[in-house]
Amino acid sequence: MSLRTLLVVTLALVCGGAAALGVKAFVRNQPGPSIPMETVQVVFAAGDISRLASLASEHLVVRDVPKDSVPKGALLKLEDAVGRVALAPVAKNDYILEQLLSRPGAGRGAAAAIPRGMRAFMIPTAKLAGAASGFLQPGDRVDVLLHVKPIANQIAVETTKVLLSRIEVFAVDQTLEPANGETKVNVKELRSVTLLVTPPQAVQLTSGMAEGVLQLTLRNADDENTLALPPAPASKEIAKKVPVSSDAVHTLNIYNGTHLQRHEVRTKGTAKQEDSNSDTP
Repeated sequence: MSLRTLLVVTLALVCGGAAALGVKAFVRNQPGPSIPMETVQVVFAAGDISRLASLASEHLVVRDVPKDSVPKGALLKLEDAVGRVALAPVAKNDYILEQLLSRPGAGRGAAAAIPRGMRAFMIPTAKLAGAASGFLQPGDRVDVLLHVKPIANQIAVETTKVLLSRIEVFAVDQTLEPANGETKVNVKELRSVTLLVTPPQAVQLTSGMAEGVLQLTLRNADDENTLALPPAPASKEIAKKVPVSSDAVHTLNIYNGTHLQRHEVRTKGTAKQEDSNSDTP
């Protein structure tokens, strides 16, 4: 075999090998057969939904979402959401979650937004020492303090204690939704604050309003510390009792038929008793 023939054969082998490697690499880089991704239909907010809004079909939209990315509690059917009340604001394009809606059949309005087993307890501002400087908004968390002033022969000193801790504000006056932009409430126009409490807590608030004055302190919603604080130290001693005149006399007339018994009750000493058969004192 001549040298020229040998070179031609060698070159042909090299080119053939290179072509084979190129074809193999090309085939390796080609995507395999596509596997269809499983999707499900999920309900989204078609626009911004305000707190306590009753959901209608125009508030909602259904979209296909990869099954693996659907969050827990997401509703899959429009009919599962229509007619229910939003317990919190929902932004446009957010998932409609079960935990953000009132229970089915709960009705409309404020009552539908009260969770099962809870009560909306209204506190008139006359029973409040203040409302966190007017910054309270529905959905905020507060601690409820009770301030009791001295009472003769009952309470010797002024005391302040934590009555309830980490309580949700359900409404400020008749407003059930946080204000947009303006966060401060006009304290002069504030008439009531409604708290979301359990029935036993409602009893505590009722007793507290009868005993003294309530104060609401605003707290961070992420602060989950609910430990009650000890009563504040006494700030004032009870005023001295004004002495009553020792010769003060109170007369008590008791009739038994036509028989009259007259009792004179003095602040000191024993009571005198007089009997009389007169029809009149």
